[in-house]
Amino acid sequence: MDPLNNSIVTSTSGLTAKRPRISKEKTSNYGAASVDDRNSTSTANNNGRTITQLPPELHLMIYKYLDSKSMMNLRKTCTQFSRNIGKAEVLSKIKLEKAASLREALRIDSLAGNNLVDTLWKKGARLPPDELTQALREALRMNSLVGCLNVSALRKMGARLPPDELAQALREALRTNGFVGNEHVSELRLMGATLPPDELTQALREALRMNSHPGNEHVLVLRRMGATLPPEQLTQSLREALRMGGFAGLFYVSELRDMGAMLPPEELTQALREAVRMNSGIGNQQVFTLRRMGATLPPEELAQALREALQMNSFAGRIHADTLRQMGAILPEESL
Repeated sequence: MDPLNNSIVTSTSGLTAKRPRISKEKTSNYGAASVDDRNSTSTANNNGRTITQLPPELHLMIYKYLDSKSMMNLRKTCTQFSRNIGKAEVLSKIKLEKAASLREALRIDSLAGNNLVDTLWKKGARLPPDELTQALREALRMNSLVGCLNVSALRKMGARLPPDELAQALREALRTNGFVGNEHVSELRLMGATLPPDELTQALREALRMNSHPGNEHVLVLRRMGATLPPEQLTQSLREALRMGGFAGLFYVSELRDMGAMLPPEELTQALREAVRMNSGIGNQQVFTLRRMGATLPPEELAQALREALQMNSFAGRIHADTLRQMGAILPEESL
């Protein structure tokens, strides 16, 4: 007995049941064997229809679940799908997919994510303005290099914050004593962020106390934004910068000089005494800066300062000695 072409009757408790007949005939759409179950009502309800014979509204529902690649492949199968799935629908799906990929890339906290954001943007990925704004808020909170790069990318995409949020973001960035703060300040300025004059003045005071490279960068930006200090505060800030004894302090001194800061002659002389005793490149730079500000030493002190510089027995000491000789210093034994 052939089980594929004949019914098998199985007795169980006096009942009989027929197995469905499996046909070897293949359908044109699926290429799979069809099951002919004479006791089922599903076949009767479908009337043997294939996917191409389903109602148009069902086709539309199916298309919604397809990605762009599947839609393009389906268009190639028959004229009906090619007619129903237009190029506009495929392009719209591609646009949605690119936007979804861009959203995901912006959430990746790594340089690979930044590179992906840049690539997707160049390939035409776009987000609605409200999503760009929210993404910019999140990038500004990241406090990392990745966040900085995302902020820059989003600005180029047209992301903006309301004026009050821009101002608040600028305040927070100016308080950040680090690379991230510098980058955020620069990007926010390019977006139009600004602060009232009194807040710029206060931000400048705080930046001058940071004693760091990020503080130097903040001072530069704030000066470009018009920040300044009253004369008496410029003088006090110059005193503090000279006591910092580092490259950040030297930078502050240079900026404060450009802003008009000056010390009385006796204070410049005392600062120069201290600088020539510093056996370092910082001391050399400080001496050079103080000389430009008009600092000098009494003749009787120049010889002693030259002797001490030579006793340092270092490159910094030789630089001090050369500078002091330019100021007129000479040792008694050298005059013979």
